[in-house]
Amino acid sequence: MKSAEIRQKFLDFFESKGHTIVPSAPMVIKDDPTLMFTNAGMNQFKDIIFGNINPKHRRVADSQKCLRVSGKHNDLEEVGHDTYHHTMFEMLGNWSFGDYFKEDAIAFAWEFLTGVMGLDKNRLYATVFEGSKEDGLEGDAEARKIWMNYLSEDRILFGNKKDNFWEMGDMGPCGPCSEIHIDLRPEEERKLSSDMITSNSRALLGLLDDVLDLSRLEAGMDKVFLRVCDLHFLVHSMLDIGRLNMAQGVELVNEGPREKLLVMTDEVKLTKVFMNLIGNAKKFTTQGHIVIGAKITSDGVWVECWVKDTGIGISPENLEHIFDRFYKVNEFKQGTGLGLSICEAIIELLGGQIWVESTLGKGTAFYFRIPYRKPKEEGI
Repeated sequence: MKSAEIRQKFLDFFESKGHTIVPSAPMVIKDDPTLMFTNAGMNQFKDIIFGNINPKHRRVADSQKCLRVSGKHNDLEEVGHDTYHHTMFEMLGNWSFGDYFKEDAIAFAWEFLTGVMGLDKNRLYATVFEGSKEDGLEGDAEARKIWMNYLSEDRILFGNKKDNFWEMGDMGPCGPCSEIHIDLRPEEERKLSSDMITSNSRALLGLLDDVLDLSRLEAGMDKVFLRVCDLHFLVHSMLDIGRLNMAQGVELVNEGPREKLLVMTDEVKLTKVFMNLIGNAKKFTTQGHIVIGAKITSDGVWVECWVKDTGIGISPENLEHIFDRFYKVNEFKQGTGLGLSICEAIIELLGGQIWVESTLGKGTAFYFRIPYRKPKEEGI
């Protein structure tokens, strides 16, 4: 199907739903000093959205020519790296100014994609805003409830503020958004993924455990329980655990305290971080060594720990996403893609910081710090 056919089908469909078809605004904007080029379909409707003028029509649809080469929505750096980022493109849009809202918007979108365009319903997924505790924003329960009229619950996914919250700037109109995604993988590949999940129940349980752990941490449901912990004993324990299923030729090195060193911390959570980092190192290290260490910093403020390896290392482009949820440096390495996100959440809960240093082909070092509390400070 050609783009002209898609465009016309879209406009005809929404015209049948009572929308007035309006022309595309010029790409070079003359009456808006905040923009050089039209970069979104909403540009020509800004005065309506801001309440400066009354709309001529309550329902509008259009096909807007857009150019994105600068500003917040700058796609120039993404062009050529995938199949969907462009500098110049058309944006199909249906607009409601004080008329319908989420229920009809979702119904129209579903009818157009599955009824008019004939997309396979079994390949479609929807995303809704999960909420943001940091910004005091609740999840979009309303959109999720509406989507359940069209999709099973497992095909309605939550997205964070970056992906499912629409805003053009620090001030002005904003709000949760919902998206429709299609799975374009070949049927054989989709079936293989389904079979893997069905047959590999242990991996699935691991994923569910990690999802629950991260959800509790991000929701503030996990509490810190301070107890006396011996860092000397803890590092030794991590070395013993690390030797299980270790690749031949990889040596475990102890850089922990040489004698008893007591601190007040949540030993269970600290152990979780160590185990995730050691497990991560073992996956990517086939020769050389893995170093596990802990110490009190020279200023007496922090407990600093580390896990270093001589593995394959991490490229700069992967390094900046390393703590993102479900981000995996290598899709063929077993894991849920949540282990490092959990580490970051735990360390933040303990009042510390975590960071990573890596050189591709030479190895990776994860460091984390938590506040140093002496046992006598237990009552603080």
